[in-house]
Amino acid sequence: MNKIKNNCYLLFSMAILSILYSLPLFYNQDLRAFNNQDLLFHLTRSLGMNNVLSSPVNFLNYANHGTMANTFYPWVFLFPLFVLYKVSGSIVIGYKLFFLLVTFVTMIIAYFSVYSIVKNKNSAFLFSVLYSFSLYRTTDLYYRSSFGEVIAMSFLPLVILGFYQVVFNDYKKWYWLTLSVSALLYTHLLSAAVMVIMLLIAFICSIYSMNELRHRLQTLVYLEYSLFL
Repeated sequence: MNKIKNNCYLLFSMAILSILYSLPLFYNQDLRAFNNQDLLFHLTRSLGMNNVLSSPVNFLNYANHGTMANTFYPWVFLFPLFVLYKVSGSIVIGYKLFFLLVTFVTMIIAYFSVYSIVKNKNSAFLFSVLYSFSLYRTTDLYYRSSFGEVIAMSFLPLVILGFYQVVFNDYKKWYWLTLSVSALLYTHLLSAAVMVIMLLIAFICSIYSMNELRHRLQTLVYLEYSLFL
């Protein structure tokens, strides 16, 4: 009972912090991007998802000239934004609610990932707040409007957890690495490529400190085969 109560307090705290973090989005009735770097492009992708399963081209955008952005850019994790847009009837409201939700989910994933490694609730919660409120993530959301990177950052802590399990802890929990890297591939390909390179470097540096090396290598080879088959 106490565990359930504590988890409810934790989720409530994260929800309040997510709302506070997202308040600037709701300050105006419209959308504001400080340099408008990616906002129009990603909003166009979101609006173009109404026929993403039936046609590679959406002609409802760019004055009916059409766009094939979703054919070449991962769109799976933008689908909740499209749903919120349809439910609210406004892409502006859908956009704001979506990134409020993304921030909340990011905090939960960050907390879970760190707690699974260090087994300390205070450290996990502190990391969750610092990571979700980090300057780079804030710049991506508020300044660059980089949807792909913001969403991809939600899964990066889970990638670290998966890597830790396979290389240092219980390699039978390989599914965390599979799920998290797959999520990156369906969110932001550049983030996935950079993360794979970093994990490769970290793996090479960790070889001499690993036990059951053969089993861990077999697990990693199987994961690579399953991901890129």
